[in-house]
Amino acid sequence: MKSNLDNYLFELTDNLAFLKLDDETLKNFENTTEDFVIPIFVEDIKKMATAGGGFSTGQISSAIIYLLGIDKNFKHNEIYKKFLKRAVDLPSSLAMELAIKKYDTKSYKDALVYMRASVLLNPDEKFPIFNLGQLMLEFSKNTRNENLAKDLLAESEIAFQKTLEIDKNEPVAHFQLGLIMLEKQNSKSAKEHFELAIKNGDDEIIDKAKILINEISSTDALVKAEEQIEEQNYVEALEILSECDIKNLSPIIKFQILYAKGFCYKATGEFENALEVYSSALKINNQDTLLLADMGVCSAYMGDLEQALEFYLSALEIEKDSVELLNNISIIYLNMGNLENAKKYIKMAVELSHDDEIVDATILKIREAEERM
Repeated sequence: MKSNLDNYLFELTDNLAFLKLDDETLKNFENTTEDFVIPIFVEDIKKMATAGGGFSTGQISSAIIYLLGIDKNFKHNEIYKKFLKRAVDLPSSLAMELAIKKYDTKSYKDALVYMRASVLLNPDEKFPIFNLGQLMLEFSKNTRNENLAKDLLAESEIAFQKTLEIDKNEPVAHFQLGLIMLEKQNSKSAKEHFELAIKNGDDEIIDKAKILINEISSTDALVKAEEQIEEQNYVEALEILSECDIKNLSPIIKFQILYAKGFCYKATGEFENALEVYSSALKINNQDTLLLADMGVCSAYMGDLEQALEFYLSALEIEKDSVELLNNISIIYLNMGNLENAKKYIKMAVELSHDDEIVDATILKIREAEERM
């Protein structure tokens, strides 16, 4: 049964023609049958039609290698491989050389075909298998075809696993498998591969693997902290989050950890600490309305109504239809003694929600303030 990649590559046979060549050429092939044919690139046939002459050993060899990479089960493959062993020094190396030439021009599809042939011609050698995995991984990131990307990623995983069957300590194979496991959301397996990459890798691999292990550990800690937050165990959550080394984390995880820490400080009434942590999160993402609103809450509790208003208005610019933000802005203006703006923003809230109890309570406070005037 053909794999999805086999089916995807099969259309490349259109680049080849299958010819019955003269008896002199056939002498180079053993045990041929009546239906035996030789693949030749269509482009080479066109050149021969113009220039005359026959096909060179190099033309025949490269076409055979190309076909091997497309269809590993083609009926004449064993005869082709015997020919290559006699005609070419290290056929697998030639296949890899042809793959690299195509890779250099970003012709991923042809490069993949030649690299697959390199593996087929030397199935027990580590580097063709490893290079195939690397090529498929890069190809998966450079195609817009989502189904193809998934197939390439799955096949690259198999190639790296086979690499480790030959050399269990290959650090880059472990590192790449770690990345693939992360993409599959298997953090436990990813961490194991990164740890093995560190044992035998160079400084660059070690540094990258350590950063990713820290990312995994910090993500796990964030999950545990969020469970504690759900139970309103804010002190326990802070203890967990404080163990995270956020220096080299990705911006998304770093922001989430900082926001969770700030939320815990806010919940325990440590508004100054909350604002300090929230300010670090704001440098990463100044478009998060929950963060801006929380900073407004902390500022208001600390008595800095001007700062609180600034945070709320910034959040409202992003989320213009937020009844909660409009209500809070109205309250801030009310506490600042600006009834005109308090009524302006609560009116906007009412237009969006006619039966909100919190909005109704704010309206009542505004009326009581007016009556006191």
